[in-house]
Amino acid sequence: MSESEDSAVLKSIDAKTYARSPIPASDDDALYQLFARFATDDVTENHAPKFSTDEEWVAAIFAKRMAVLGVRERDENRIRTGLRALTLLRGAIDLRDAIIYLAPLYDAASRINADADAMFRSFSRYSAPIVPHIVSFPDRTPEARSLAAMGFVVAQDESGFTYKKSW
Repeated sequence: MSESEDSAVLKSIDAKTYARSPIPASDDDALYQLFARFATDDVTENHAPKFSTDEEWVAAIFAKRMAVLGVRERDENRIRTGLRALTLLRGAIDLRDAIIYLAPLYDAASRINADADAMFRSFSRYSAPIVPHIVSFPDRTPEARSLAAMGFVVAQDESGFTYKKSW
């Protein structure tokens, strides 16, 4: 996919609609392909794609949705790709709004018996504003990295396991 095709995928998705859509949705697959490709690219701070505010929200929402699918499918790659999507954020949305999505990703990795600590620390090779938060997330106290601390709860929807905001 070219940069213009990448941009077209992101621009075609409305963040608010995407956040409310059932999991899984066809947009999840399109975004998974996009962000999984970025996971294999050597994207540095200077060569990262420039996303609009809405596109960064789509990436952040995608991260939470990958935590859900990671649990449902018991798939570490879903969780890794959710984390990778967060490393592409470059400040169009407030970093504090993105950090909360680390809790479902960490919880998801733990639920499927993946090594959540190692997974998060493996992101030290990336250069992005959120990377120090990803890498240090395992060092937080269990209470500070909990779903509750970040405003999430485990729930069930029509398709099964999910994470919902508690506020």
